[in-house]
Amino acid sequence: MNNEKIDFKSYDIMYAYKDSSPQKLTYFINDNPDPGYNNMILEDSKTGVIYKLVKLKQNMSPSERDQIHVELMIENENAVRKIPFELKDIAVVEK
Repeated sequence: MNNEKIDFKSYDIMYAYKDSSPQKLTYFINDNPDPGYNNMILEDSKTGVIYKLVKLKQNMSPSERDQIHVELMIENENAVRKIPFELKDIAVVEK
C-alpha cells in the first residue's frame, strides 16, 4: 500500500463510476475516451466505485476548464448509446 498524499487540486477533472455487468460505461472527455496525461485510477474495493482523476492540460485556465465537453456511452448486448451531459450545474464542496 502506498501512503503518498494525492494533490486532488492538480487534476482538471475527476469522476466516479461503478462498473456493473452487463453494461459497460465509457466516458468521453472532449471526444476522447482516454484523455489526458499522468492520470490516476483509484478503486474502492468495499463499494466497487472506481475514481478516475484526469490531467487534461498543464496550467489549464478556468475558462478552458469551463469548455470541457463530457459524454457518457452506455454499452450492453442490445445497444450502444452516447449521452451528452453538462458540467455547468455541478458544485464542488470542500469539507
